[in-house]
Amino acid sequence: MRARKKKNTTPRLEKCAEYITEEIVVGDRPLWLEIGCGKGKFAVETAAQGDCDYFALEKVPDVMVIAAEKAAEAGSDNLKFILGDAETLDKICPSDCVDMLFLNFSDPWPKRRDAKRRLTSRGFLEKYRRILKPDGILAVKTDNKLLFDFTVEELQTNGYEIFDYTEDLHNSGIFNFSMTEYEIRFTELGQPIYHVKARPDKNFKPREGRIFEPIESSCGIVCSASGCEKFGKTCNGCNGLPGENPLPTGACEIKKCIKKQGIAHCGNCESFPCDTFMKIEHTIGLCTAEERLEKCNKWKKH
Repeated sequence: MRARKKKNTTPRLEKCAEYITEEIVVGDRPLWLEIGCGKGKFAVETAAQGDCDYFALEKVPDVMVIAAEKAAEAGSDNLKFILGDAETLDKICPSDCVDMLFLNFSDPWPKRRDAKRRLTSRGFLEKYRRILKPDGILAVKTDNKLLFDFTVEELQTNGYEIFDYTEDLHNSGIFNFSMTEYEIRFTELGQPIYHVKARPDKNFKPREGRIFEPIESSCGIVCSASGCEKFGKTCNGCNGLPGENPLPTGACEIKKCIKKQGIAHCGNCESFPCDTFMKIEHTIGLCTAEERLEKCNKWKKH
């Protein structure tokens, strides 16, 4: 959603000049970085919790001014805002300096042709690998299940060690620094918050020519390409649905197993292909076990 244009943005930013900078400066304290800070609630509250230097990027001036005003009102002494986004990291951020990198509720860019624009796609993961310290942490929160599965798959295949994986952050016991404006809204609507952290392998060499294909299901069915309108509309895949009951017939044993293991699809399982995968019958009958096997093997390679 495009932010409404604010009045007097330039003079308002000038009043908050002490909270605005053009580049990341490395000091003696741990360096925390947030990309896409929005109106700044998370940045202001999280910066106040840590003995750190906190930098927050936001590409929309009319939004960043709200964040800067919040920092000024709170009297933040370790928080700076930069007008920019992840594309500008090569220009504004030194290598091997970031201890913690936050991506909160980034744009999911749902269309396949826009996959490279997602902030957890491999191109951006390479940018983060350069700026993160060897023990630095990338922390991701989102309400979008398809983006979350995409993120996990990209992390797994691009040399990141995953930990603190959960599909329900607020009931997981995992520490949550603060809730963003979006997070509060989604939580009030009963939407689970997906979360994962990861550390980069600094020696990882990415493979060339890999093309991501959205992982819509746990078992290899590509629902969006099937043309199925069994439920009155084209389905975007069970990975975009909450819980373990993607079909009217009841709980799916495959999805239940995938969720328990914390993996994106059957191809990532050590027991793949198991008897359950080969024998399970889907009410919709979109494809055979052999076709699903081929698709999961393709997802596994990519």
